Amino acid sequence: MRNLLSGSGRRVWLPGGERVALRAAGPRDRAAVSALYALCAPQPQPGRRAACAWLLSPRMGRGLLAEAAGRRPVAWAGLLSDGTGAELLLLIAPAWWRRGLAGVLLPELLCRAGRFGIAEVWAHGASGDALEAAARRLALPVTADADRTGVTLRG
Repeated sequence: MRNLLSGSGRRVWLPGGERVALRAAGPRDRAAVSALYALCAPQPQPGRRAACAWLLSPRMGRGLLAEAAGRRPVAWAGLLSDGTGAELLLLIAPAWWRRGLAGVLLPELLCRAGRFGIAEVWAHGASGDALEAAARRLALPVTADADRTGVTLRG
């Protein structure tokens, strides 16, 4: 399966002036994604290590890891494929909220999703409102679920 980003990825500047490196994430990034999950989860959940391994499996999905100076992971965004659709999962370290990472990761993932034949991306849960707001700021086509528990983005 092809990576979202080829090679070592690329560096981007966030609106606040911070620089992060974006690169394809895979099984070797289990510890980094597990650490981000621990930072972002409201409370530790059993089976986290197994879930992270599953999320990083090239057979199940594709993802991007954002790293700050010193290769410190600050965000991970992943797409779990389901035919022509995919579920979006987004983990951003709390210290990096409101720095524009979602605005960098969303279009990057959606652009590549189209290349893999993914026509629709959905997100559920507490991040739905934040994702909807980010998608609207980026002028991405977005529809909020009727029960407001998630959003659907179409490419």
